[in-house]
Amino acid sequence: MRTVIIGAMASVVAACASIGRPEGGPRDETPPEFVRSTPAPGSTGVDRNRIDIFFNENVKLEDIQNKLVVSPAQMQQPVARANGRRVTLELRDSLRDSTTYTIDFSDAVRDLNEGNILDGFAMDFSTGSTIDTLRISGMVFQAENLEPAQGMVVGVYSNLADSAIRTLPLERVAKTNQLGQFTIRGLKPGTYQIFAIDDRNRDWHWDRSEAVAFSSVTLSPGVVPVEVADTLQGSEHQDSIVFRTAYHYMPDDVLLTLVTNVPELRGPDRVVAALREECPEVTSIVQNVNTRRTNAILGKQNRTLWGTGVMHDKLLGCTFEIGPSSFYQTNPEQTEVLYQLALDAADLEGGMSVLDAYCGTGTIGICAAAANSVSESSCSHSASSGLMTSVSGSRYRILSICAGSSSPASRR
Repeated sequence: MRTVIIGAMASVVAACASIGRPEGGPRDETPPEFVRSTPAPGSTGVDRNRIDIFFNENVKLEDIQNKLVVSPAQMQQPVARANGRRVTLELRDSLRDSTTYTIDFSDAVRDLNEGNILDGFAMDFSTGSTIDTLRISGMVFQAENLEPAQGMVVGVYSNLADSAIRTLPLERVAKTNQLGQFTIRGLKPGTYQIFAIDDRNRDWHWDRSEAVAFSSVTLSPGVVPVEVADTLQGSEHQDSIVFRTAYHYMPDDVLLTLVTNVPELRGPDRVVAALREECPEVTSIVQNVNTRRTNAILGKQNRTLWGTGVMHDKLLGCTFEIGPSSFYQTNPEQTEVLYQLALDAADLEGGMSVLDAYCGTGTIGICAAAANSVSESSCSHSASSGLMTSVSGSRYRILSICAGSSSPASRR
């Protein structure tokens, strides 16, 4: 009995000597993890308006009314709630038949205690038998200071009419995050116009009181299966060649031009790394310096930050090399229609001399030469005005005038 009492008193003394606040362990810095959902990501044949999403810990939703984006655009605002480890989303619009839906939470999902952000969380499902998986990613900057444009609605139209942005809701939409980045998901194969708008009244199209940005070039995302070779090394260090199917994403030749009003670009390596990570489809990045206070967008000085500094495009079977300042048609699909009409109307015959005086870089004359087996020539990158290229062949002769102060595109 005496031994037991002594032992107990010793335990009390030891406990009294270590009184203090418990440390509680290291701070939790891990964002919530997705566990499962109903319907599951990538599901087809979905016919319910309610989506239940489960995470591995209790979560909360931050500014969900502004950050949540459902594509196709919803006329009635969806209702999202967090309860413990579950997030419930109710779509108030009727589901469309044979349509891919994308639920994009941006950075709204956070753990309950520490507020760690699950950034870029999104999921897709389809009401039809197939699901569309093509994407367009990019960044939006404010024109006056090149700062990232946060919270802009970015969307696409397959209707290429100029009036679409004023009269029709955007077909597929996304929102830019704090870095100006966006990803439009669930696209069908096709050709799209892309716009960014400050959609203050949430009607999903541009009104005259709202800021707008657009790309003058249409985009045609696609994916092509290709066969690639890999080298495997056996246990005895012998090499074997194996072939597997991979996927090549299109477009695969994208030139990004950053316009600055000063020659110095702070942290160009970091800028390039961020752009390549967010936009892997970009193949060249060029800085254009414009110090003039005019409405001209591009200046005369170009600096290649990464890649070759050029891109390529095809018109009527001819491949053209295009630089940042090249004077080139920005709607190739319609340009081919226009050029073909002009060539058909010209009805060229042997012995003719053709003067290509169309405002541009001589691309129509070069296409005419190629179509009629005339020897190829090129308009090299040059800022000189009135550069003339003579294209001669067995059937007729073409004189292409590369006019204007911008650099013409060169024929390869």
